[in-house]
Amino acid sequence: GVAGGRRVHLGWVGGRNAWASDRVVMVGPGRQRGVVASLQHAGSPGGRQQELVLDIEPCKRYYVNAQFENALSPRFEPVVDAVQGIAGCGTRKD
Repeated sequence: GVAGGRRVHLGWVGGRNAWASDRVVMVGPGRQRGVVASLQHAGSPGGRQQELVLDIEPCKRYYVNAQFENALSPRFEPVVDAVQGIAGCGTRKD
């Protein structure tokens, strides 16, 4: 993972609203735009929002975290912490 990466809350991505849920949000492949919000950090209540643009590949799961400017700053950049293949995806044969 990314050194110093912290969890974020996904607001929306690919036109899908995720504000009310901590669940996985599925979007199709291609360039997707979204918004993430920081959680509490260094005395800041969180909620600071940043836009995110990802080029989504088929059958991949993306984990996004916040890379904070430093240990005391509420400013962050969203970063892809990990990408994993989705087991069984793309293997269907009709």
